Amino acid sequence: MPEAAPASTVVTVDQVYQLLEQKDRLLSFSGPLSAKSDKAAEIMDLSGMQEARSKIAEAKGRDQIMLVDNFSSMEEHKLKAMKTGRVISYVAKIADDNGMEVFAASETTKKPRTCTNSTKVEKAIGKMKTVKGKCNMQKCLDDILNRVLVPGQFRPTSIYIYTDGVWEPGDDGVKVLISRAIDSLDRYGYKSSALMFQFVRFGSDATGTERLDYLDNKCKRLTSTDHYDIVDAKHCDEHVPDIVIGSISRWHDEKT
Repeated sequence: MPEAAPASTVVTVDQVYQLLEQKDRLLSFSGPLSAKSDKAAEIMDLSGMQEARSKIAEAKGRDQIMLVDNFSSMEEHKLKAMKTGRVISYVAKIADDNGMEVFAASETTKKPRTCTNSTKVEKAIGKMKTVKGKCNMQKCLDDILNRVLVPGQFRPTSIYIYTDGVWEPGDDGVKVLISRAIDSLDRYGYKSSALMFQFVRFGSDATGTERLDYLDNKCKRLTSTDHYDIVDAKHCDEHVPDIVIGSISRWHDEKT
């Protein structure tokens, strides 16, 4: 198994976000456009960022969906979720030609916000109201899959889920839902890379961490079509390129 990037080369959400803010400040002045371009180039020059964007670009036409757990336990992580949403969408937006869809976990039956840039993603997350109780993640993802897995209309899709893993108690039905997704991909002959669930974890809840690690490591299947490994889980403080690429690239999925 490949080793994780050395600490000195890890590119964090906070690091990229700071550069994005600097780029925004340059835009607010009537200085040369080259200054903005230089700042964008500086971001892409960070370790692994160009590779991540290149792999995403190869998947041109890939839908990008963001599901944000906005229940009680995630309230303390809201600001970090906003920053993470902006950073991930800044790198991933190159693949989506019709806007990135952003869902609040409490409103997955409603029409999502469609965001054409990373700033709008950050604002959309910021406007989400915290809902009391715990997230029913199975229902949330089931609602989204009903929109995605439409025969004859399916497009390759990345689903980024921002959560601490603190969900409704009881049997974890998310693994059943992942199995359903694999069934559909296999039935219609789609490869594993056609659908990605990227869980981005916040905080350090022990049960939540164990739950997400299980989904990452155990929800795999080998069929005559492909080796399906469509789930990846990373902490929000891990290497940004690894989070963005996720299970699209098995090498990045297996990094620990």
